[in-house]
Amino acid sequence: MEPPYEDGGIYIILTTIGIDRWHWGIYVSVSDTYGMVYHVTNRNGQWEFQDHMTENVVDSLNIIAALQIGGGIEEQWAEAVHNILIAVPVIADGGLDPRWRQNFTCRVWVLEAVERLRLANLVPDEPALEVEEDAFNAARAASSSGTRRMVMSRGVKAQRLRN
Repeated sequence: MEPPYEDGGIYIILTTIGIDRWHWGIYVSVSDTYGMVYHVTNRNGQWEFQDHMTENVVDSLNIIAALQIGGGIEEQWAEAVHNILIAVPVIADGGLDPRWRQNFTCRVWVLEAVERLRLANLVPDEPALEVEEDAFNAARAASSSGTRRMVMSRGVKAQRLRN
């Protein structure tokens, strides 16, 4: 996917699972080809958290859109990001999430993850619902054009303009 994932970048990644439907996850890039994927799945009828190191996100053709939501995560902050992401609650039965007032899905898990990263000052101070909108827009644009997209969230763009 062009441009390449940045070392220390945090991304929302979306894979197509149907027309205008995507599986949502978070990818933390460690180097050009290496990073951690965090997401929830409900393959067994119950939502469960999964995390794993990977070398194939960069080359994955299944990822239709990647939205950069943070950057510059150096080694000393990587553990904090990891600890936050593994602690994001999972509502196994897919019931109502009290904060987001929606039934639990991988997208709702990502919303909560983004909010927790924001509150810890590990990503720009941008409301999770705006980040969600940016991710939806990237996925829709990629789907309609038959391409893959990597874009920055509004918060990352604003942060880069200030620096």
